[in-house]
Amino acid sequence: MLYEKILEYREELFDDLNRLLSIESVDGARDGDCAAALDFILKRAEDFGLTAERVTAKSAHVDLGKGGRLCGVLSHLDVVPAGNNWTVNPYALTERDGRLYGRGVADDKGAALVNLYCLRALKEMGIEGRNTLRAIYGTAEETGMSDMDGYARQRIRRLLCREGHPPAGGQHPDQRGEGALAVPRGKGDQRRTRPRLCHARFLGL
Repeated sequence: MLYEKILEYREELFDDLNRLLSIESVDGARDGDCAAALDFILKRAEDFGLTAERVTAKSAHVDLGKGGRLCGVLSHLDVVPAGNNWTVNPYALTERDGRLYGRGVADDKGAALVNLYCLRALKEMGIEGRNTLRAIYGTAEETGMSDMDGYARQRIRRLLCREGHPPAGGQHPDQRGEGALAVPRGKGDQRRTRPRLCHARFLGL
């Protein structure tokens, strides 16, 4: 049933994919385009009536539902440079012999859009679950995943503040430059940990 619903979006999804492919979102070389790709996803999410949030300059998420457990899936909107060996325009969607071509179709803009359209389909079909579904987007996967480092730090910071334990010195981890947090374990005891080691827990996965 969900599969058939998504097929109804085929032409619209392909149009969105073409628009997303046209954005040359190469992290470090075209940061403005990376931001534009993230903005595009957030705008489409809002068009679909979904809850969208920009978390950092290089990350965002889109939610469906509230409460229960947080069930998330990651995808990224940055690509590696196209190079010179293409026989089609790498920054446009080309359909040929039943296959789709373009920089990012498989890695990872196609999947990023399918994640979004799955949330749209569930919402429009009125399917409500007990848990919160989240599509997480980043724009620095190809260059070391600093996007998810920043995303995790923000999640950790919010969690600690919500539980009454602000980050050490009252600063955001990025402001201290070391990416470490002082996490209270007990009276008089603190443990320093790197967000990279805590991604799964604090991303809600």
